[in-house]
Amino acid sequence: MAARGAGGTVGQEVADRVYLPRIRENVRRIVQVFGELGYVEGQNIIIERRFAEGRAERFQEFAREMVQLKADLIIVTTTPAALAAKNATTTIPIIIPHAIDPVGAGLVASLAHPGGNLTGGTLLQAELSAKRLELLKEVVPNLSRTALLWNALIRRTRTLGKTRKVQRVLSACNFKPTRYEAQPISD
Repeated sequence: MAARGAGGTVGQEVADRVYLPRIRENVRRIVQVFGELGYVEGQNIIIERRFAEGRAERFQEFAREMVQLKADLIIVTTTPAALAAKNATTTIPIIIPHAIDPVGAGLVASLAHPGGNLTGGTLLQAELSAKRLELLKEVVPNLSRTALLWNALIRRTRTLGKTRKVQRVLSACNFKPTRYEAQPISD
């Protein structure tokens, strides 16, 4: 989704078929917040939406479009879309509200000092993963078999379950993980 207003362009790329209903609600909320800030779509801001509909290869194309539109802001909803936007521009601010391990995915240098033009929130970090495993062991004390699932499109998430902290917790909890890589849906 990209938007152009009186002062320039505000861009948002929204792409992920699996979470499309949630994403559409998020887009509605973003437009509502813009309105609360005095930006009215069609009056002083133009919002152009982009939905990849499960086709992650379109992220690069959408990111290039946002740069060509001279967007003032790009908002993305998936880590692969954020990587595409980050690769397309170092000057346009990029927001990803719910990044999955932004440090591990290479989106930011660190949570404390992200650097660059990307900001947002995070859902998953190695530290959080380790804590979740500890909590899981407390809730299900006899649990030993576990599964680690990661998104094949996010190049660094496959290493998340291999971090030293996660490995220590897996060992301390006597978990025997099986690792699975989620592949994109093919046509």
